[in-house]
Amino acid sequence: MENKTIYTLPMFSSLLSELPQITFSGTTICINLKGYDYDDIYSEVELIFQEVHYFSKVNALFSVNTIEAYDKVLEIFNSSIILQLMEANRNLFEEMNKRQKLKHYSLYLDGYDGYNIVCKSIEIKEL
Repeated sequence: MENKTIYTLPMFSSLLSELPQITFSGTTICINLKGYDYDDIYSEVELIFQEVHYFSKVNALFSVNTIEAYDKVLEIFNSSIILQLMEANRNLFEEMNKRQKLKHYSLYLDGYDGYNIVCKSIEIKEL
């Protein structure tokens, strides 16, 4: 499994000031994070995943090889999840990919959870 770092959080997930806030609206999922870095600088970030086709949350302690993903949004290439979606409905999958390819993103928060999202795109807002 190949990975590419898309974004590194400006705060450490071990220093979040409140629980991650996850909101669902239609096919959009937003993850809001608020916290501090080691210099006590406060940051807020909103990760907006658009046209979501798969979302999973797992206790990070039960995930294999997740250390690379802590406090980062990774794009996962050669994703087994995308392969499973394709095998479940090949015709629909091929039709969706004609417009824009699905991408698999992964995020792990220390002391919280891990998230896997398959969607069309991501928008990142530093608030």
